[in-house]
Amino acid sequence: GIGSIGIIIICIMLLKPVVTIIAIKFIVSIAQIISGIFEQKECNEFLKSTNAVMSIGLSVVICFSVIFVIATAVLMMTAMNIGA
Repeated sequence: GIGSIGIIIICIMLLKPVVTIIAIKFIVSIAQIISGIFEQKECNEFLKSTNAVMSIGLSVVICFSVIFVIATAVLMMTAMNIGA
């Protein structure tokens, strides 16, 4: 019904930050490969650490997105049960 469409729309809205972080991780990985080709050890370690930080950020964004969707579903179910 309407509730499932709302949750799908929320998931689409929350997709933008996830896609952005994945794109940044991809660019950083490419830069890390290039720095490895040119044997830039310091730059390579920095990019490796940056990629690890982006992974942590991605997992936090996904975690909060899932919690947001679950909380929204619980509120919708509660509102439907109170109204019935």
